[in-house]
Amino acid sequence: MIKARNYGQTADQKVTELILKLIKATFFVFVLVLFAFRALRHAIMVMLVIPVVLFMTVFVAWIWGITIDRVSLFALIFSIGILVDDAIVVIDNIYRRWLADGRTDDATAVDAVREVGNLTILSTFTVIAALLPMDFVSGMMGPYMAPIPKLGSMAMFISLFAAFVFTPYLAISKWLRPSLAYLAAAEKREHWDAKYIERFFRAILTPLIESPKKRSFFRLALWGSFLFACSFFYFQWVAVKMMPLDNKPEFSVVIDMPQSTALPVTTNLAGSLVQKLRALPEVTALQVYTGTARPFDFNGMVRHYYMRTERWQTEI
Repeated sequence: MIKARNYGQTADQKVTELILKLIKATFFVFVLVLFAFRALRHAIMVMLVIPVVLFMTVFVAWIWGITIDRVSLFALIFSIGILVDDAIVVIDNIYRRWLADGRTDDATAVDAVREVGNLTILSTFTVIAALLPMDFVSGMMGPYMAPIPKLGSMAMFISLFAAFVFTPYLAISKWLRPSLAYLAAAEKREHWDAKYIERFFRAILTPLIESPKKRSFFRLALWGSFLFACSFFYFQWVAVKMMPLDNKPEFSVVIDMPQSTALPVTTNLAGSLVQKLRALPEVTALQVYTGTARPFDFNGMVRHYYMRTERWQTEI
């Protein structure tokens, strides 16, 4: 038996690739937080928020009727970088209050969450407001773009819930609750890092401010780097694409007969073309759909081939 169509194989490869990227993105977020705050417990608590948010978002997607495909996975990967913002703000303020008050008690942690609550809610809903307009895209791109604003906004809302519930719980848990000595050491490391960054930028920016020649040279280097990066597109060193790259070994013959054509006439014409196409050495299998739509791919969704249900319409 010859398989005329096997979309599952390519779809499985794409989904597996995106899941690996999801894991890599989570790992890099953990490394970035660990490098920035120089506190392992801080990074662990932030990292634990990511799977909680993703699992709850997938559950909401199941209730919402959204399938986990390449577009919805892209929405989750896209939102990973901003999912941890709320948790970082909350845990950072809890640690700051504990260090300032000289005790790591639960009441101070709750009050620390209250301090940053309004601003965290406002910033989260600002991001949601930036994503939601994409859900109103109409026409051919509407069904394709819909999972991005829906799942992205839902992930942001759940991340806010996780930052106010799971993050304080982890912070006061006996496994991750830090001691005052640990917080003091983390503060010293952060202070040293800030002084090092300040010296670094002063060494770079001060000569640019004081010397016109160095400013001109820096401006030329900046524009040169920008134009060099743009040349990647012209010389095709970097692939540029808007739609998913999903090459399939198939060719579609779309036939539209006059609207008064009967179904048997349309079917007979399609059968005659099939006999011609069988003579081509590249053809291994053929399927004919007359008066009904074939199983459509992304190209069929964009071109609305799923609406081809009339008796004068056929596709090979």
